[in-house]
Amino acid sequence: MGFLDRLFGQKDWETYVSGKHGFQVSYPKEWSVREREDGIDIHPPDFHMAMEPELGVEIPTPGVHIAVRDASGRDGGEAKDVLRARSNIYEDYRVLNHIGNDVPKAESAVVYEFAFTSRGTALHACSVIARKGSRIFDIKACENAGTFEAVQKTFRQIVKGFKVE
Repeated sequence: MGFLDRLFGQKDWETYVSGKHGFQVSYPKEWSVREREDGIDIHPPDFHMAMEPELGVEIPTPGVHIAVRDASGRDGGEAKDVLRARSNIYEDYRVLNHIGNDVPKAESAVVYEFAFTSRGTALHACSVIARKGSRIFDIKACENAGTFEAVQKTFRQIVKGFKVE
């Protein structure tokens, strides 16, 4: 996130801190947070639920789903494993843009945008896959492909501002 984004882009945002899962994330103050067993959902007032094929759960669209999983006994190549697995799970999966590999305090991470189809609906997403210790953080900010551009900047600010504790 650039200097002007930090100065002007998020001054009216809220910050959610999860002591249980060890992360923090900022989001527009008019959006809502819903805690889930595996993490949280964050979404604007107008949203609908869409099936997330990889996790087999419904997530808010537009919205952000943050899932935290145990990585004990894994070798540290989670980002590559997830990217490879997504190409087999998601229909019409394609990487659109590599944004970076930096998540504050994470041992490894990848931040990127991708497209896929779920139940006949074309979706785009900003995503973070990060690891710290025995936890994998999987963040997906999804929206319908036709209206993704309208929320892309907000999604990028959310995923770029994600921090592990």
